[in-house]
Amino acid sequence: ECDCHIHHTYRYTDAIHCVRGNGGTDLRPPFAAELVQQHGRDGVIYFTDGQGPWPEQPPSVPVLWVLVQHLPFACPWGARAHLRREEPVGADLPF
Repeated sequence: ECDCHIHHTYRYTDAIHCVRGNGGTDLRPPFAAELVQQHGRDGVIYFTDGQGPWPEQPPSVPVLWVLVQHLPFACPWGARAHLRREEPVGADLPF
C-alpha cells in the first residue's frame, strides 16, 4: 500500500477490503530491488490510476497494473487490466 511512500506490504492471500493510500503517487518505491528481494515476491499487483512516475526499468518479477481509471498510462512494461465498475470511480473505492 503506497502513495508517495510505502505504508504496508503483505502477500495477497484473500480478498482486499481496505488499503491505505492517497494522492501524489510515486509508482517507483514498490519496485526497489531490495524491497522485492526482501519479501521474496513472485510478482506485484498494483492498483492505481496510473498517474505518477514509474521505474525506467522493469523489476525482476512480473507486474500486473490494475488501472482503476481510464487515464493515459504510458509505462512500457508490465501487463495491464482495467477495473470496470458500474459507478464512477472516486474516493469511495474500497481499496
